[in-house]
Amino acid sequence: MENIDNKSFQLKMKIGGLKEVIATEAKLLAIDKSDLETIKKLGKKLDESQDELIRHLKTL
Repeated sequence: MENIDNKSFQLKMKIGGLKEVIATEAKLLAIDKSDLETIKKLGKKLDESQDELIRHLKTL
C-alpha cells in the first residue's frame, strides 16, 4: 500500500509541476499578446505621424 501511496504522491507532484508550467506559459502568451497589441498601436501612431509629416511637407 505504501508503494501505491508513494506513486500516487509522485504523480500528483508531476501533475502539479505541469500545471505550473502551463500557467507560466499562459502568462507568457498573455504578455506576448499584450506586447503585440502595443506594437500595433505604436505602428498605427507611426503611420498617422508619417501621413501628417507628408501632408505638411506638401504644403512647403
